[in-house]
Amino acid sequence: MHEWKSALRNLAIVWLFAGFGEEIGYRGYLLTRAADLGQPDQTWAYILAMLYVALLFGFGHFYKGPAGVMDSTYSGLVLGQRSIFFPGRNLWAPILAHGLVDTVVVVAIFMGWATLKP
Repeated sequence: MHEWKSALRNLAIVWLFAGFGEEIGYRGYLLTRAADLGQPDQTWAYILAMLYVALLFGFGHFYKGPAGVMDSTYSGLVLGQRSIFFPGRNLWAPILAHGLVDTVVVVAIFMGWATLKP
């Protein structure tokens, strides 16, 4: 029973800090502020901002090693694209996508399909 409690706790942490926290921070705040450095009413400003913020997002996951940085940078591009081109620059798509991807990881670890490497 303890393992279920731990998995549920980890899911809550993942959704709160990764799903909501990182997406509001990176895609909601940083992406918008970086686009404001250019012409925020122009799509190119958001595309350049998305590239910059995706790199920051990738290096924010430096603890995963070089492959993790590359993977997180790519994920940042995909999530940033959803927040730019979704009608009204809506953050719900990247929040849900990030949360669901991390939920799959928590479930895989809980089920023993994956392990955490130190």
